[in-house]
Amino acid sequence: MKRLLPVMGNMAGLPQAILTFALLELYLYNVYDIRLIPLWIVAVIIMAAGAGVLGVFFFKITRQARRLRAKSRQE
Repeated sequence: MKRLLPVMGNMAGLPQAILTFALLELYLYNVYDIRLIPLWIVAVIIMAAGAGVLGVFFFKITRQARRLRAKSRQE
């Protein structure tokens, strides 16, 4: 649980990362007439990475809970 709390706190930064990319793209397009990769691709990549990290932690927590439950049944 001690490792999960900082990760959960940083999940609030994911929308900020998407907005930062959107503002960067807006600035680059207006100043230099350059288009980066589409915003929806960046948003999907960032959301998939966040879901993957949370999925790993969820898997670890469920494994630990099953071990504790099995250990308590043996006693």
